[in-house]
Amino acid sequence: MNRVFFLTCFLLSVINAMSQSTFTLKGQVVEEQSNHPMTGVTVYSKSNFHKGTTTDTEGYFTLSLPAGKHVIICSYLGYFTLETNIELTNNSQKTLLIKMKEDTQLLDEVVVTSKGLTEKIVNPQIGVERIEIKEMAKIPALFGERDIIRSIQLLPGVKSDGDGSSGFQVRGGTSSQNHILLDDATIYNAGHLMGIFSTFNDDALSNASLYKGQIPAQFGGGTSSVFDISTKNGNMDSYNVNGSIGLLAAKLSIEGPIVKDKASFFVSARRTYFDVFLNFMEDYKKTKLSFYDLNAKVNYKINDKNRLLVSVFSGKDNMGLDNMMSMQWGNQTANVRWFHQFNNNQYSNTSFFISSYSSNNSLNVLDRDRTLDSHINHAGLKQSFDWTLNDKFDLKYGFQSVYTDLKSADWNINNYQEKEQRNAWENSIWLNNEWKVTDAFTMLAGIRLNAFSVLGGSPYYELDSNGEIIETLNYKKGEIVKTYITPEPRVSMNYRITPLQSIKA
Repeated sequence: MNRVFFLTCFLLSVINAMSQSTFTLKGQVVEEQSNHPMTGVTVYSKSNFHKGTTTDTEGYFTLSLPAGKHVIICSYLGYFTLETNIELTNNSQKTLLIKMKEDTQLLDEVVVTSKGLTEKIVNPQIGVERIEIKEMAKIPALFGERDIIRSIQLLPGVKSDGDGSSGFQVRGGTSSQNHILLDDATIYNAGHLMGIFSTFNDDALSNASLYKGQIPAQFGGGTSSVFDISTKNGNMDSYNVNGSIGLLAAKLSIEGPIVKDKASFFVSARRTYFDVFLNFMEDYKKTKLSFYDLNAKVNYKINDKNRLLVSVFSGKDNMGLDNMMSMQWGNQTANVRWFHQFNNNQYSNTSFFISSYSSNNSLNVLDRDRTLDSHINHAGLKQSFDWTLNDKFDLKYGFQSVYTDLKSADWNINNYQEKEQRNAWENSIWLNNEWKVTDAFTMLAGIRLNAFSVLGGSPYYELDSNGEIIETLNYKKGEIVKTYITPEPRVSMNYRITPLQSIKA
């Protein structure tokens, strides 16, 4: 019994020593001047470059390091590399706040390389591109309007749908196979003036990521790519007003603190004045040609572990020719997000979103009105968790539930033909695991399980081999007609040879 007792005590002491030898460092990287979170910053330990990671969309990072003193290095293109000295002890529980300063020095020689080089080497994710909003200013702009869609068309594997189009194709796919998200809400037909401009005002954007290789399991619905865009949170320290006038459009942005260091707001609006010029020409006074978009966001820091974000977006196009033709389409979204940190190892992101796209077209021919209108509406809840178990395992998991209301686009002559309307309910669960097998070898594996349920309310038809209707099926509104279950596994690997070399698969 004594031997068993001493052996048990010995094992418990070893387990306790091992658990105390490694600590989790959690921090956030922000821009020094504006306090905006910085995405994709490379963070690693100077003593061991294998202990590295990158910041997420809110600037947060997590590192598992042994106890003792460390030098944490933060590196980002266009900013001074920052070294921070820390000491990890039993009481090291506070979230580290790191402020990076923009590098505005003039250099004798500039070497242009692909952005995020170090991040691409460290990150096991394949085919992800971080879009630098500030770098967009250096790209030639059409009619003076910088465009994030035009910017991604310059990336490898991405090309335009055609001249004058805001659509893009990724690795041979079509533009309809791209899933575009603005603050977690889906955006359809992201173009103004038939595709001359995109829906997104660059003054309102904070960061964006294009996933064109292995798409993370938390995203669904895009077979070619996922374009995830976030808007600005607003400055909590000072008020800023920015405006510009281009050849065809003007825009204005205002941001500032509601309560200093506690809450902030951001509002940005853009509108074309092309229709104003048309009014000066007698032959085109009755011609309509305009668009607008509006972004607004409120950022409220409840405490050190809770943050609430409320954002809305509205954009609309209006084109018309006298009383003969009219075309209107646009997107509206709203999103409420709650970030909560349970401890240094685990935090969550809860998002409730509403998305709506509608179009209304009419044509008057031979005194007969023909209309074509449709819409697609989404309302959903997305819950995601990030849990760092230890220095080798980082789990991301969650679920999403979305209700869809779709009204088809059929020509309606004198309100005679009834349009079909479909409803669906989609539920998804996912799991991502980043596993550092060794200091040099990292594996990223995940799975997403979708259950797409078609709902009743409109008639369904059973067809024969020739496409003729055999039977009409009627279901109650909200009744599940059929459910399609699809698993989506994915895996990628990264072997880091040197600090500047890695192999991915």
